Amino acid sequence: MRIVEKLGLVLLVTLIVLGSLLVYLQTPHGFRHVIVPLAAKFTGVRFEVRDGMLTLAGLLYIEGFRYEDPTLGVTIDAERLTLRAAWWSFMPGAIPRIDDLQLQQAQILINMTSRASGTREAENGQTRTRPILVAVERARLEDLTVIVEQADHRIRGRVSALLNRLGPGQSGNVTIRTGFLRERKGIPDLLGTFDLNLPVEIAADGSSIAWNGSTRLFFRTSAGEFDPTDPEVVQVEQALAGNYQPASQSLKAASHLAISRAGTKLGTIDLT
Repeated sequence: MRIVEKLGLVLLVTLIVLGSLLVYLQTPHGFRHVIVPLAAKFTGVRFEVRDGMLTLAGLLYIEGFRYEDPTLGVTIDAERLTLRAAWWSFMPGAIPRIDDLQLQQAQILINMTSRASGTREAENGQTRTRPILVAVERARLEDLTVIVEQADHRIRGRVSALLNRLGPGQSGNVTIRTGFLRERKGIPDLLGTFDLNLPVEIAADGSSIAWNGSTRLFFRTSAGEFDPTDPEVVQVEQALAGNYQPASQSLKAASHLAISRAGTKLGTIDLT
């Protein structure tokens, strides 16, 4: 009986320790001092947070985080990230599913020079892999600034985006609104707006991804409003449709562009 009692006591203590550790890891302190350092160590990138938590229910909440990947030339600073996901969907053989994603007050900096050199080193002796299919029920990006730098060129965009029901067996939609500014040697030479409305349908087995949507682009080379009647504003309307099959990496796409200035049609372009 003594051996049984000792084994029972050891088992009880072990369960208490594991339970306490599990509870601790779901606290902000455990997230900052255990989960974040482990994530940085195993991924090889710099990852810092001011506050946050990760729960067994699949909630990830982060405030004031910074992500740096020198290999890809990508730096992300964000005030707030909220992610709700089905944790079991990230197991091998399953399709990862994100129920809700919100990114607020963020800046993404992409250095194309660093990215190009880092990509060449990473791909040396390696073959490309297929993109991973992820199901997204809802994702919203608010107050997002994207900056792309290459040599003396710089493009800055203010982006808002909404993604709904993107996943196998679903018909979803992607909506993006962007205002952008391009600079060369610190001097603005192009500014504009870009809107995308793209319905997307994915087969139940993920074998094909089809889309049929439209974009609208306004741009000018000097400061001012984007009035379609302004002779300095160029307007480009685009209708696009296509189908992609991940297994064979087969892509079929068609696009029709109509270009106009001050209400006068300048021409059309068809691409297939």
